[in-house]
Amino acid sequence: METRARVSAGRSSLARASVPNEIPTVDNSTKKDSVDATPHTARPHDGVLAIQSGLHARTEAAVLHSAQRHPIRDSVEAGIFEFYVEEAGRWLDIVSPAGHMSKTVPKIAMNDILLYSACLAYASHVLYLLGRLDKHTEERYGNAALSLLILKLSEDPHTWFEGSVLSTTVLLRVSEQFSEVGDDQQYHLNGAFRVSASVGRSWSIDRLDLETTAFWTYLRMTVRQCFLCEQGTNCNMTLIRDHEFDEDIASEAGSTNRISHLLAKLCNACWAPAGELSKSELENIKAQIVLWRRALPASFDPWATFRRRDCPFTTVKYFSTWHVIAWQFYHAAEVLLAVHLAMFLPPTNILAQNQYLEREILIPTRKLCGATFSTNEIGVEINGAALVAWCGQFLLDKDERSSLNEMAEQDTL
Repeated sequence: METRARVSAGRSSLARASVPNEIPTVDNSTKKDSVDATPHTARPHDGVLAIQSGLHARTEAAVLHSAQRHPIRDSVEAGIFEFYVEEAGRWLDIVSPAGHMSKTVPKIAMNDILLYSACLAYASHVLYLLGRLDKHTEERYGNAALSLLILKLSEDPHTWFEGSVLSTTVLLRVSEQFSEVGDDQQYHLNGAFRVSASVGRSWSIDRLDLETTAFWTYLRMTVRQCFLCEQGTNCNMTLIRDHEFDEDIASEAGSTNRISHLLAKLCNACWAPAGELSKSELENIKAQIVLWRRALPASFDPWATFRRRDCPFTTVKYFSTWHVIAWQFYHAAEVLLAVHLAMFLPPTNILAQNQYLEREILIPTRKLCGATFSTNEIGVEINGAALVAWCGQFLLDKDERSSLNEMAEQDTL
C-alpha cells in the first residue's frame, strides 16, 4: 500500500464535513482578549506533560474571557464552538449512545474553562485544515488549551473533575492526529494515557458515563496510531476490567469496547518494541476474539448487503455507528492475526500459501473495506481509515487497490 495512503488515512474524510457558512475574522493584533501566541514547547516527562520554564501559561487563562460563559459573546468563538457542537463533536460519539462528546461535553464546557478551551482548540484545528480559519487564530486556541491542561496536570489528581480532564486529553490528542504522521511529533499527548491512570480507577467495558467514554475514545485513537506506525500501544492494559468473558455484556457499546480492548492487546503482541513474537500469546488473543464473535448479539448484524457497480467492495449497512466500529476492529484483528501467525506456519507449496492469503487475509480485508466505505459517518471513516490503509497493502486486485488509492487521493486538506 502506498505511503501516502498511510499518512493521510482519515484526513480525507474531513473534506466532506460541513462547516459554518462564515467564521468571522478578527484583527488579532488589536484584539484585547487575544491569546499570547508566543510559541512554546511541551516535552514528555514520564508520559505526561511537564511545565517548562519558558511557558507563560498564566496568561492563557485570561484569553477565553471568563470561566462562566452564558452566552458566548465573541463572534469568532461562537462560530468555532458551533462547529464543535454541530459537527466535530459528533465524530467522537461513534461508540457513545448518549452522545457524550457532542452533548455532555459542550454543556459542561460552559462552566469549565479547561474543557471549553479544548473544544475550541479541536474545532479550530479542523476548521484550519478545511481552509476556513487562519493559522494564527488556530494556534491561539491550541496554545491556550495546552497551557491550561499543563496547569491542571500540575495539581493533585484528586482535585480533578475526571470527565473534564480526560475529555480535554481526548480532544487535544485527536486534534494532533489530524496532522500528517511526520508532523505529529507525539510529544504533547501521545503519552497521555498516564492521565487515565492518575485518576486512580480501573475502566469497565460496560460503563457509559463521560469519563469511561473518554477513556475508550482515547484507546481507539491509540489503536489507530498503532496501525499507522506499526507499533504497540502506550496503554496499561491492567487498568481495564474485562476478565469475565463468560458473562453477558450489558450494552452494545460494551461489546464494541471489548473488541477494542482485544485489538489493542493484539497490537502490543504483534508490535511490541522489545521481545520476540509469541505464538502462544497470539493464539490466546485469537481464542478471546473467537469467543467475542460467538457472543455478539444479533443486533450487530447488517440490515443490508449489496454490490454497487462503482465499488469493488460489498456495501454493508448497520443500524449504529458502534456496530460498524466493532466490525472494523474485528476484521482488522483477523488480518493482523493471520499475518503474524503465518510466521509460525510450516513450509508449504505456493498453492497452499495462496489459499491461506485469500482465506485468512484478503477476505477479512475486503469486509473491512466494505464496512468502512459503506458509511456516511465521518467519525467512522476516520476510525477505519488507518486500518484499511494497513490491511489494504495485501490486496492484489487492480480495482480494489485503485479504490483504496482514490481514498488517499481525495485528501484535500
